Amino acid sequence: MLPSEVPFYAFVSVGKFLVNTDKERFLLTHRQSSVFLGCIMKRLFQIFGCLVASHALLLLTGCGQSDNEPPSEEVRAAVAKAIPASLSVVSVEYEAIHVSEGASLLKLKATLKPREDLCRSIGKVLRGASLLEVVYRKGEKIVVYGEVGARRQVDRWTLGRVSMEKDWRNFPRPVSGFPAGSVIAGTAEGDEAVKAYEAWKAEQEQARIEAKRQQQLRLQEEAARQKAAQEAELARAAQERQARLARLQTALTPGRQYLGELHYRKDIQPVRLKIISREGIAVVAELSNPVMPSARGKLTGTINPDAQSEEYAVVLAMVPDDSENPLGWHLYGDHKGILSLNLTDAGGFEGEAVCESAGREYRYKIRLQALGN
Repeated sequence: MLPSEVPFYAFVSVGKFLVNTDKERFLLTHRQSSVFLGCIMKRLFQIFGCLVASHALLLLTGCGQSDNEPPSEEVRAAVAKAIPASLSVVSVEYEAIHVSEGASLLKLKATLKPREDLCRSIGKVLRGASLLEVVYRKGEKIVVYGEVGARRQVDRWTLGRVSMEKDWRNFPRPVSGFPAGSVIAGTAEGDEAVKAYEAWKAEQEQARIEAKRQQQLRLQEEAARQKAAQEAELARAAQERQARLARLQTALTPGRQYLGELHYRKDIQPVRLKIISREGIAVVAELSNPVMPSARGKLTGTINPDAQSEEYAVVLAMVPDDSENPLGWHLYGDHKGILSLNLTDAGGFEGEAVCESAGREYRYKIRLQALGN
């Protein structure tokens, strides 16, 4: 007999009992009435008991796992897989929300407990280790909430990834999960490590201050050395300039003469430079052709310092006059020209002459050597 058929046969038994009772009631005597009543009560209790048993059997057969939720052991296993190895599952409660045919969303409440003390880092100690604080003690209950999707395929359930409110990446860890040498704050070992770390930091700070002081001293010494070197270089350069100026002034002593060549393109003409006078930086000279004394011109100018090369140049300008210019060179006669001469290491001069005539510009190269005076 199937469990679902029990109520049917129970009612059939009741019907048969009532029919039999109706047939026999006229045969009963007055003395049997009390016995008959007892039999009826006993039979009713038997029928009632049968009904209760059949109902209980129906409840037991129909109250199993709902078709819209997976077995609890699978849910528990999914939660255990999603949590860190340092935690174990105490219990899992869940509520299944029907999403579609064969699919549900389970709202979870999991009670967990640590397998050992779980800590978080609150500072550092020596050798890269951490100072730890115990967040959860071993066996302490931790309640977390989450959810997981579930899908049924005939008689098998597939669970998705369990999502929980905790960020397990930053969840407290066992001491073994921190660098070697990590200690727990408040313990004797932790206090000793903190003192050692503080002493080390003080030493490091002192060393840093001393290193900075030494660096400042080195910088000051280097700055002083560079300043002294710059001053020495400036003094040397000033002495050299003064020496060059003195040589130039000597070279421009009145009466000194220099003989050389004047170049204009491919033409070359002999030339003589004679110093007429010098007062301070003012210079008066005469430029002439030693072969043709009538070809001559007067020059006036100054000694000018060159800011870029730190050299001195003699800049002389032609003074127009009525001198003859038999060769047609524009440095003589009534033409305007400027000579810029520099003293050579050999004691002569070299430079350039620029003249203008009839709107044209003429450039000459000039080289002179000192004559014995």
